[in-house]
Amino acid sequence: MQVTNISYSKSKEVFEVVFEDETKLLLNYNIFEKYKVSVDMDFSENEIQEMKYFSDIERAKSRAINYISGKLKTKYEVRLKLKEKDFTEDIIDEVIDILEKEEYLNDRLYCEVFIEDKKQLNGYGKNKIKSLLIQKGISKSVFEDFLDEFEYEEEFDNALKMGIKKLNLLSNEEDIFKKKQKLINYLAYRGFSFDVINDVLREILWWLLYIC
Repeated sequence: MQVTNISYSKSKEVFEVVFEDETKLLLNYNIFEKYKVSVDMDFSENEIQEMKYFSDIERAKSRAINYISGKLKTKYEVRLKLKEKDFTEDIIDEVIDILEKEEYLNDRLYCEVFIEDKKQLNGYGKNKIKSLLIQKGISKSVFEDFLDEFEYEEEFDNALKMGIKKLNLLSNEEDIFKKKQKLINYLAYRGFSFDVINDVLREILWWLLYIC
């Protein structure tokens, strides 16, 4: 099939190659140069499909690396981003495999860093962290081991710290029952188990009765 027109898109950073049957092909610079594409050249169907495939791989990889740049991302997040750019599933699968091999993507590392951040910086409990990891497409087989390392004492300490902070914000609430219920709801929302919450309530019961 013969090439009838070639134009360059600065915004997309690709060459748009038009064939005689009005088929359009977007080629990145490397593929364009590799096949020495020019007007009036003839390409077979197999060559056209080959050019498209390898160009899409490089374009998708470039998009993914730009998206990842400076911040850890999960495989699921990268997959969604590439879907937004209309790349096909086979291209996305191939690119994600490449990025894993080249260590741009590592869900286990992401999981480890994410859990530590949410514990230390956000004061979240195990249930909240688990829910967030699921939303980010991390599989149970990846995050389960890390969450199992989340010691009860550590979760209790976090919950106690967050509970005392919340009580200070509830100082104007005179109804002890309402204050207790708001505290329970707050800690549950932050992902602490009811066993942990009950232990926290027992620990700070004197706050509720005598100070607050």
